[in-house]
Amino acid sequence: MDQHERLRTFAYLARGVIDELADGTLTPEAGISAFFDYENIAYVDRTLRNKHAIDIMSRGVQLPDLFDILAPAVAKQELKNEIAKMRKACQKLTGRTLAAA
Repeated sequence: MDQHERLRTFAYLARGVIDELADGTLTPEAGISAFFDYENIAYVDRTLRNKHAIDIMSRGVQLPDLFDILAPAVAKQELKNEIAKMRKACQKLTGRTLAAA
């Protein structure tokens, strides 16, 4: 698998996790356990070496912090904003627009 294919695969996998965060199937804390964990972050940093992939992982690992430091209503809105940014990064990795869930 070449680098382009690895990035596309990552983007589609990340998009699935992002969609589950968006619809509430996955909590931000569970997202860290399932996907935004140290091993995956290290893989993205070491192997994929792509600013959009790194951005997705960086935003994902910080999502639970929103609920620690912001009022609940503000945190929910900021979660939506972060999810939108993560989706946009996935689009950049795939080179095409992915429909919002």
